[in-house]
Amino acid sequence: MTGVVLRWGVKRSLQEYVRSAGGAIEAGDGAVWDDDEALFPADPRIPGGFRGFVRFRAHEGMLDWTVAEPRFEKDRAELTVRGRDGARIVFATIVGDEARLTVDGALMLGGFYATGTVMDTVSVRP
Repeated sequence: MTGVVLRWGVKRSLQEYVRSAGGAIEAGDGAVWDDDEALFPADPRIPGGFRGFVRFRAHEGMLDWTVAEPRFEKDRAELTVRGRDGARIVFATIVGDEARLTVDGALMLGGFYATGTVMDTVSVRP
């Protein structure tokens, strides 16, 4: 993948849980899954925006979470995403290198992680 890319695994323990349950992690719409993180290409139409999705599925669909079109907002202090229902939510707040799950992010993940949980590092690289 060339150009500016957002690299993000979302949460390592989520990846491990999905795999141990015989589930799958997939990416699409321009994003690719690379071993332990998604690579989201920059969306030239949206400042701070990236294209694609990563989907975590397990337990024959009982666990089915999609994180799509990540976008930095408020001078990179917030990371918003589009969930499966299409609504854009503030998924995490960004402080330094840390991404911390918000109330809406915790709800999107079914309460599996608490508000304030430190998520995987979000990085942007050329």
